[in-house]
Amino acid sequence: FYAIKPVFNSLLSSSAGVFSFSELSFTVEPKDVAASHGERVILDCQAQGESPVGVRWRKNGLQLHESGRLRVLSNGSLCISSSAQSDEGFYQCLAQNRYGAVLSQRSRLTISSRILTKTCTTSPKPKEK
Repeated sequence: FYAIKPVFNSLLSSSAGVFSFSELSFTVEPKDVAASHGERVILDCQAQGESPVGVRWRKNGLQLHESGRLRVLSNGSLCISSSAQSDEGFYQCLAQNRYGAVLSQRSRLTISSRILTKTCTTSPKPKEK
């Protein structure tokens, strides 16, 4: 994605524009994550382009709103403080600046319930009297 921005040089008349290209792109895109119920999850997303670059998140195609458990970090990544089954789905980050927006690749978050496993051990033999 390229956007054209006019930049005027004092040596040129104001009617002659010099154009520079400002590319908005991702340096880090979210990847598929598998987590256990209750685990903290970070979905990484970092974008670069002409400032300011804002990052918003989508889940299953719909805009995601921050809550007590869901926070967009200063670098653009999404932090889910205590994952729940309802967090499962497909996530994308949307980066935008004044020239436009780009949508990341889709990542899948899978939440598994915690399974407690017990190992079998032999019980101690009773003491002889």
